[in-house]
Amino acid sequence: MVGHAPCRFRRTANRATGRLLPQVLIATGLLVGVTRPAVGTVVPQVFRVDLPVSRLAAGVPEAEIRRAARVLLDRITGDPDLAARGSVNGLLAESSQWVAEYGYKKMPGRLKGRGDTSRSPFRLWIRFGHRAVERAVLGAHLPFWGELRPLLLVWLDAGSQSREILSASSPSPLRRHLERTLHRLALPALLPVMDLRERLQIRGGSLSPPAWPLLRKVSKKYRPEALWVGRLTGSPAGGWLGVFALRIGHFTLDWKSQRPHVHRQNALQSAVDHLDSILASRYAVFAEHEPVRLSIRIRGRLTLRRISRLEHFFRHLPGVTQAHLRELASKSLTFTVLSRIDRTHLRRLMALAGPGITLKPETEHGHRLVFALQP
Repeated sequence: MVGHAPCRFRRTANRATGRLLPQVLIATGLLVGVTRPAVGTVVPQVFRVDLPVSRLAAGVPEAEIRRAARVLLDRITGDPDLAARGSVNGLLAESSQWVAEYGYKKMPGRLKGRGDTSRSPFRLWIRFGHRAVERAVLGAHLPFWGELRPLLLVWLDAGSQSREILSASSPSPLRRHLERTLHRLALPALLPVMDLRERLQIRGGSLSPPAWPLLRKVSKKYRPEALWVGRLTGSPAGGWLGVFALRIGHFTLDWKSQRPHVHRQNALQSAVDHLDSILASRYAVFAEHEPVRLSIRIRGRLTLRRISRLEHFFRHLPGVTQAHLRELASKSLTFTVLSRIDRTHLRRLMALAGPGITLKPETEHGHRLVFALQP
């Protein structure tokens, strides 16, 4: 399984000074390296897995489906100890039932030797059915993190002698490694352009400790939901250490390496895996009961764009199906949904309804929930 590297971090702070109010993205793919402002939030590639293979086949071998399913489960649970859970083997045994479509594509390069597929000329891609995977994972009482994911803007001092911050156009192998790692975990992210203005405003010293007011100001044009800040440094004893921080709304979390990593790429990859676990702990859901029909009313000033965003949002909520717009008035609308998740999870996920949309829980009467649309 393509899994998490051993976590070599300890937390240095854990502050939640307010509500989590990230905006939502309507992403058409992973956004690593994109230099324009992002305008999206759904990451469709979550359920598509690409694997190197040594040859073409008429179908997909069962072993390859299971290998792809392990990658998928790593993405949607954010659990570094997933392999230790007994229910995983049962899920992998039924993973062939999740396959929606597949195909092969030819890639440049030749095999280095027998059994070495690192430069395989072929890649197998498998797209798993979203709802089939969701039913299986929630049915196994595992955490499920679907296509709704916050956009990250990455400010990283890569530890070079010049203390340059990694940019979207950097020729550094570390940038390519970061992109591959983020893609493996289906985390949408941007690297800054680092034009002249950004170079003058943001320097390595702004990242450790993070100068949050300055970083938020400079980051505004990218429209991120979260800022991930880090600095890699060489250890006097050899190897690489890292200091990192994540900010989502008013939530801030800092951590650093407990001991050195041999290579700089290992330090960064371990940090990304730890980041993935943190995000999954905030956005993944569990199935708590049998499906329940809920009525969700949203009050406030509605525009056609906001209504469209809300419809799009409900269609992609994890653990929620059969979303219908039942009633529409000048200052309110009502959706009906079939929900398999606890209402605490649902209220927390409603904070993801943006961009430009903030939903505040108001009242709850039986199966009827009311939210206020904040300006």
